[in-house]
Amino acid sequence: MAKNFDVLINTINGKYYKQFISKRDKVFSEEDLRVAFSSLVDSICEQNDISIPEERHEYSVYKGRIDSLYGEVILEYKAPNLLDSNNSSKKNQKAIEQVKRHISGIENKQKKTSNRFLAIVFDGFKIIFVRKRNNLWDVEEPVDVNEKNFKLLLQRLFSVGIQGKALIIDNLVKDFSIVSNDVINDLKILLTNFNDNNFDKINLLYEQWKILFREVCGYEFDTKKIEIKELLSTFEIEDEDIDLSKIIFAIHTYYALFIKLLGAETLTYFKHRDKSFLSSLNIENLEHSIQNLENGSVFKKEGINNFNEGDFFSWYLLCWNKEIKQVTLNLINKLKNYDFSSLNLEPKEAKDLIKNIYHYLLPQKLRHSLGEYYTPDWLAEFLIEKMQIDFSKNVRLLDPTCGSGTFLAIAIDKIKTNPSNAKENHLNIILNSVIGIDLNPLAVISAKTNYIIALSEYLNEIDENGIDIPVYLSDSLLAPLEYKSKTKSYYSLPTKVGIFKIPVSLIETNNLNIFLNLIIECIDVELELTDFKPKYINLNFDLPITDNELIFEFYADLLDLQKRGLNGIWAKIIKNIFAPSFFEKFDYIIGNPPWINWQSLPEDYRNSIKKYWDDYKIFLHKGLKARLGSAHDDICVLLTYVVMDKYLKNNGKLGFVLPQNLIQASGGGDGFR
Repeated sequence: MAKNFDVLINTINGKYYKQFISKRDKVFSEEDLRVAFSSLVDSICEQNDISIPEERHEYSVYKGRIDSLYGEVILEYKAPNLLDSNNSSKKNQKAIEQVKRHISGIENKQKKTSNRFLAIVFDGFKIIFVRKRNNLWDVEEPVDVNEKNFKLLLQRLFSVGIQGKALIIDNLVKDFSIVSNDVINDLKILLTNFNDNNFDKINLLYEQWKILFREVCGYEFDTKKIEIKELLSTFEIEDEDIDLSKIIFAIHTYYALFIKLLGAETLTYFKHRDKSFLSSLNIENLEHSIQNLENGSVFKKEGINNFNEGDFFSWYLLCWNKEIKQVTLNLINKLKNYDFSSLNLEPKEAKDLIKNIYHYLLPQKLRHSLGEYYTPDWLAEFLIEKMQIDFSKNVRLLDPTCGSGTFLAIAIDKIKTNPSNAKENHLNIILNSVIGIDLNPLAVISAKTNYIIALSEYLNEIDENGIDIPVYLSDSLLAPLEYKSKTKSYYSLPTKVGIFKIPVSLIETNNLNIFLNLIIECIDVELELTDFKPKYINLNFDLPITDNELIFEFYADLLDLQKRGLNGIWAKIIKNIFAPSFFEKFDYIIGNPPWINWQSLPEDYRNSIKKYWDDYKIFLHKGLKARLGSAHDDICVLLTYVVMDKYLKNNGKLGFVLPQNLIQASGGGDGFR
């Protein structure tokens, strides 16, 4: 019923809104309003053959009486036009305190957690939504009763009839985190299959991921600094010498598949309402469908061109077997039990899902040892407010270490809710205004999914060319190294499959993406170099002969990898690495950069960025003092300087969450101050 009704509400909402306005104009008391609205609800149910379970009126609870109770939705009526436009008024405060008591009272009476209940204060002209989230009260500011907000009122009211599970963090944790024995068994299957594989491509993907993850978390996997006993106990692993990075890679693989399935279903739901990606999957077509999910075809079909660029986690398809098939089916069948219309009903819950579920995939001590701390929404909101960003203007904002996209989602919401922004341009405004970068492949997938959820109501504006979600797998600190000789000038990109050389002229002429799109198209069909050359020449880049030689060498290397079964992501990784090179400078830079000690970083990465410490004169320790351990400088110090210099406009603003000890610390702290 719920999904069908969600489609119905989107279709016929205007009709019932007009009926309500007609009724409202004839009411003069709280009781009149209750009768008028409840009769409209009855009429909607009768005309559309639907029902609301557990409908009660004048329902007594401790220290009060609820006007109307629809399942787990409390409706408190007030006299017409009583409420003010701001919750600081005494009238609003009194009404809010009243429904808070109702929620606490019904919790005691029905023995249900208070987080399950939604209270609505309604005077016919304004609506206030009140609920408890994680034991904290969440009181939304009053909204006027217009067609949009009346639709939300109906959606939330009728959501009590949702047949599947609500897509909220409490439910997801039970089904998809390591508190579930099913999840632990599935993760062990992935780990076993990874350890037993003999595919060169899988091992190359793992080694390349390992390089990135070490740089993200500042952890050398070969050392014994980290305490992993809790993890071994959780997965019932007896071998204490097992490589920790392999366990984390298996966990990331599981989580990445979960996110892709969640993202595909979310995208399909928001674009069509009456279609389901998950429902189209079955045992017969499963492997083919998952291949399309992993290569991005599922997302491209719905207009998202770049969802799976630079993804390291589709390796399991190479060793597909009954066990892996069952792990995939377990994920799908669990997700099928959820009602995705709850994303539409509770957008605040939706933006927390991706971030919060990952918290439960690794034990907390291990996450913190790996430097994985996440920005709470209240802190992100606080920082954005402090920066006084005028979202009524076409400002551009960058989060250079975006993680799962907390700051991006909040910024998008600010643009959406700003009354000065034209409705028809919302999609393009957002895509051009809110950009993220991260070096963690898993974070990028998560942030893109959160970005899609944040764009939900504008996804139908996507045209036949599709869109790129502006979140990139790249290092906002370290640019590719440029090499020059008398005849050649190129960027050098070392990877586990060799060093790729990209002519500087491709970047300077803004032709890299066009070139790489051709490369991907030709490599996929294993087009020989002799046949590639005329296609490339037809692009009319008019580059020097020496640069063309580098291009043909690059193509030959990728073609060789393709024929040996080792290609699949390299061109897309390069496309992402260079994406920041094309950025225009930003009005605002905001985020929570990683707090990683300089000495904790991998040695090769330290060496590659040491030049920046010297250039910006913030690494002040020399000689004996540095060797004795005074150089425990935090990477966030350097990143702050580099991103300001590379990406921030003159007179732009930067807002970062930084460690307090920078105010007292020596070394980078001295230079920073």
